[in-house]
Amino acid sequence: ASLWEEAKKKGDGEIKRMIDSALERTTVTVVFIGAQTAGRKLINYEIEKSIARGNGLLGVQVNHLKDRNGNTDLVGA
Repeated sequence: ASLWEEAKKKGDGEIKRMIDSALERTTVTVVFIGAQTAGRKLINYEIEKSIARGNGLLGVQVNHLKDRNGNTDLVGA
């Protein structure tokens, strides 16, 4: 979390570099799909970079999983 918070302070370019670095030496990208995933600022960037690398993509819907209070979320876009 601290690396993510530091990258956010430095802007989108730093976050993109962090994503690019995280994708190195990967062959599959897993995207957890929740109610707000489609609206996340750089989710499309991560998916597009994964496709450009030739990574397989696996989407996992998580809206049906219960939170600590037993609530579930709406299906995401």
